[in-house]
Amino acid sequence: DVTSAFTTLNGSSTANGAGSAATSLILNDATNFDVGNYVKVDSTDCVSGVNSCYAKITAKASNTLTISPAITWADTSTVTEVHVPEVGGTNTASTLTNRYGRGYFIDGIATGNGSTYYTDNSITFGGGSKITDSSGKLQLQAGGATAGDGGNASIYFLSSAGTARARFDTTISTVTTTTLGDTTISSSTTINNTATTPAAGSNTPSTTMTVSSATGFSVGDQVLIAQVLGTGAGNFERKVISAINGNILTFTSATSNTYTQTAAGACSASSSSCAEVVKVWFYGNLTVASGGTLQPPTFSTSTGTGGLLVIHATSITVNSGGTITTFGKGLPGGTGATSANVAGGNGWGPGGGVGGGPNGSASGGSGG
Repeated sequence: DVTSAFTTLNGSSTANGAGSAATSLILNDATNFDVGNYVKVDSTDCVSGVNSCYAKITAKASNTLTISPAITWADTSTVTEVHVPEVGGTNTASTLTNRYGRGYFIDGIATGNGSTYYTDNSITFGGGSKITDSSGKLQLQAGGATAGDGGNASIYFLSSAGTARARFDTTISTVTTTTLGDTTISSSTTINNTATTPAAGSNTPSTTMTVSSATGFSVGDQVLIAQVLGTGAGNFERKVISAINGNILTFTSATSNTYTQTAAGACSASSSSCAEVVKVWFYGNLTVASGGTLQPPTFSTSTGTGGLLVIHATSITVNSGGTITTFGKGLPGGTGATSANVAGGNGWGPGGGVGGGPNGSASGGSGG
């Protein structure tokens, strides 16, 4: 019984008149009743099946007490002043203005004059508990509109150790990331077709990036940004698009690396730097069955894209006879030599050309 922890104080009287869902309680004698403490009203009119109600004294004028919440009582009901153990108050000597009522709810609605704060930063539930609205939906509301990691527009998901493992930025109005659900690949399948390059020049860390074309990208998409040639080759990161204005992509947080591009929308043997921006594909449980092949598009010098395979999945299973491959899809190698026993040319991509054969002929270089 939660009321066993309540303490009876020195205020005692009877009601001078009945009250129905009222917040003004007139006593025959309000001596010793203090603001901040509680009244215990003994009345069968209180709540059906309950003979005592409790309400906090918020103001006092002569023999009239203002109480909260509103309760119902009969004329001449016994009214006693009590102390209720409260957050911020450990005993009857605690500062009255810093005490807040403690309640035990089997069911019902808790309301107040303002917001409810949990200053210990923790709400603990028993197994199977949940927070839902009247329609059964879970609703979490961000504390503000500042986007990006560390901003108050984000909702964070933590591990049991308190480490942030995921973050959702609520400034993104819609989430349109390509979601394919549980998928089985049973034939040759090419993904990551939506790709572009950064604008020509040095694209330093920023929350925005100008690209050669934003066609196929949507707000809410996650993208992989990667330097595939030149200074910083191998650098990559994933970002979420929060806005698109023409060919300018805005991300929920700033990029960490500088991405350089010789010519927007292209990457050829004369290019010293090439980078790509690729839309990430999301799967549920991904299975590559026998005879199935999952691959990226072949790198194209005319668009400067291709060769990157980016998969996000709950699980990936590759059955016997199934293949996930990027073989021959990357930047081209060099041209092979045409004389016997001559080394192949140096490729502008990651691979060199195939050497000359003993019969005086040689094939072109393999792809990167």
